[in-house]
Amino acid sequence: MTTTLQRPSNQINAREWRSKYRELFNWNTYQQRIFDWVQYGSGNAMVGAVAGSGKTASITGIVAALPASCKIQILAFNRHIAQKLKDDSRIPKGRVTVSTAHSFGKSLLTTYFGGTLFDPDERKYFHLSKDAVQQMIQYRVSFDIFARQVPEKAALEYPVPPPPLTAGTHQAEVLSREMRKFIQTVARFAQLTLTPLRPEDLAGMIEHFGIEVPGAVGALEWGISAAIKVLERGEQQAIRQHSLDFGDMLWLPNKWNLEPAPKQFCIVDEAQDANAAMIGLYQGVFCITPRKGIFHNETTESYSSGSCNNC
Repeated sequence: MTTTLQRPSNQINAREWRSKYRELFNWNTYQQRIFDWVQYGSGNAMVGAVAGSGKTASITGIVAALPASCKIQILAFNRHIAQKLKDDSRIPKGRVTVSTAHSFGKSLLTTYFGGTLFDPDERKYFHLSKDAVQQMIQYRVSFDIFARQVPEKAALEYPVPPPPLTAGTHQAEVLSREMRKFIQTVARFAQLTLTPLRPEDLAGMIEHFGIEVPGAVGALEWGISAAIKVLERGEQQAIRQHSLDFGDMLWLPNKWNLEPAPKQFCIVDEAQDANAAMIGLYQGVFCITPRKGIFHNETTESYSSGSCNNC
């Protein structure tokens, strides 16, 4: 059942919407049940609904159903939805905070750094991975020298030989690009999945997600080692220079256990698409928020709801 607004939303302010939201919108039965739970119930709820069935509209109803003094955190899946809610005149601006997971993580980091503002550096880990490959080339040069002059020492120093990245050949140049991409990809997946920075854990992650490994001896082992160092250097850059990329906004608040400001109610939209790092941020809010409403997509029914007291 499609829900429709009786009047344009830009003609309704937050105060009027709060007092008349039940009659100003053609809510369906499932949505009415959600508002009854918000207004008269307790605990948490998981709400499943198909795309286009009115989840975003339901969020405005939940805000209206809560007490006028209630501080609310809304976590939207993307910037489009977040901006739509921020621009909605029915959402009071003072006590309702609307964020994406990335902007929420950025706010935690901004507070952690004492209010310092920063612009994300999208190429941060590209450059760090490229530097890692250059260092790997130097290790390969050393290995080649040892292998020619003192084979026994080469075997001791390098149980797994570095990939054949010696500069000057087309094949080495191609492999260098493949290794840079591999290192950067492993680092990014480790951030988003919160995989521990241990070789065996990262190897399992690579296998699980089918990350393509360059076809050279030592590529897996040296690539994993480089990815760990890249993330360690990336963390140090964040601390010393406040240099962060979008992955850092999700990863570092989890790694540093940054705690958000307390709210009384939290709403999460499109929860089914959240990665582990996003879920980690959500859980940080959940731990200090008495009540939660979590929306996720379903493929068969228009709406369904249930209790979720362990969320």
